[in-house]
Order: sequence, then C-alpha cells, then structure tokens
Amino acid sequence: MDLMQRRRMIIASTELPPQYQRVEYIQGTGTQFFYTNINSRLPMSCVAEVAMTDPNVGTLVGARSSSSSTFFFLLGITNGVFAANTYYNNYFSIRAGSGSAGYTPGSDYNSTSSWVRAEPNLVANERHVVHTSIDSNGTQSVYVDGYAPSTLTKTKPTTGYPIGVFRTASIDTVRKGKIYRVKLYTGSTLLANLIPCYRKSDNTAGMYDCANKVFYTNQGTDTFILGRAV
Repeated sequence: MDLMQRRRMIIASTELPPQYQRVEYIQGTGTQFFYTNINSRLPMSCVAEVAMTDPNVGTLVGARSSSSSTFFFLLGITNGVFAANTYYNNYFSIRAGSGSAGYTPGSDYNSTSSWVRAEPNLVANERHVVHTSIDSNGTQSVYVDGYAPSTLTKTKPTTGYPIGVFRTASIDTVRKGKIYRVKLYTGSTLLANLIPCYRKSDNTAGMYDCANKVFYTNQGTDTFILGRAV
C-alpha cells in the first residue's frame, strides 16, 4: 500500500457523511447513553478526549456483565475509591476485574488492586486527552496528557461484553460528562472511531462511528447536549 492509499484510508475513517454535522462534544447529563456494536476483548485500548462535569462521574467508556463483580471499563472518572481510608480527588481511571481498592502513582499500597488511577486531579469542564489499555496479560495502563503512565498487572479481565458510552450495563447508573472523541483499538487495528455529531434531517444527536459507518443515538431518555458545530 503506497502513501497516497494510506492517506485516503485515514481520511475515509475520520470524515462524516454529508448528512451529519460534526460538533465539538457530546454531553450526557445522567439519562443518555448508548451501547456500541464493539465487544470488549484483549488486547484493547482507548484514546479519548473527555471532560468531567460532575464530581463523581463514573464509567464513560466500557463494558460490564449483569454481575456486579465483572468489569471491563476503558475510561472512567472517579473519586469513589479509597485506599488505606484515605480520600483522593477526581482522577481518570481504568478498571478490569473485581475489587474496590485504590492505586495511586508512587504508592505501593494495594498494589494488587483492580484500579489504576492517573494524575491529574480533575477540574470541571477541563478537557483532557486520555490513553488507556488492557493488554493480553491483563496489564492496565492510563496515560493522561503529559503525565507519566500509571500501570498495574492483574488477572485477565472477562471480555465479550458490548462497549457502552456513558453506561456499561443495564444495572449501571447512567453517567455524566463530555466526550469529544473516542477511538477503540485491538492492538494496532482500529475498531471504532466515534465522532460527536447530529443528523441534519431531524437534528438527532449521537456519535458516528467513521470506522464502521454506524450512527449511534441515545438509548436512554431526554437528549444529549451538543457542543458547537465544527
């Protein structure tokens, strides 16, 4: 494949069809969510731009079975995890497996925890670029902006559940936050490229997957809040 063909493929995977209008972000307020056609698998990684709008956002991108002990989430924002009875401020996080202990960079406390947490403390509506991954050995990693990665190896998580946005299972709370973009990979293979937008014919809000040509709309109630057209 020559350079021109590669460029065409990149353009094809990022451009919206003309019937959709791209917007800066999609915002969930606690009632809006959708599930994708992409299942959790190993290895799997996520590249996203997101912002916190609520002090305890929870999972923004991930999967979960109907069992409360089975998690596979690729991107979360949490302040609900405690380590040694110490409260921590909001952090980006990734979780695969079970448990509720915390892991903080530079600390050896609960080094077998299922949580990986990364700097920085988050400020409402502040936009960040986050890279997360779970490799085939169960190593979880979070990399936020220019900060060094936080990593943790744990038993391989359960896979095979649909990846959701703002909600991870029918038993889960619907979460709040802003999402500017989401890309999902397995290894170097792009699985999904989710772009916030609305359908021009009826102003329906959602995210268009440029990699698979699928438009995901709200499966909850009310409507997503959209950023400005771009």
